[in-house]
Amino acid sequence: MDNLTSETMLTVEEAAARLRVSQWTIRRAIRRGELSATKTSSARNGRWRIPASSFATYTAPSS
Repeated sequence: MDNLTSETMLTVEEAAARLRVSQWTIRRAIRRGELSATKTSSARNGRWRIPASSFATYTAPSS
């Protein structure tokens, strides 16, 4: 199985809850390219999914 398809994905809501920030903060990070995410649909109302590895990179302390 491809590693990309088996990776755990987080919703914007889950990511925001883990960081104790608003959902808008997570969406802003996605829009700025600070946090990688995939949209589930090309339609306007598609939902964002954030790979766990991307979330871990985003939350890792910078050195």
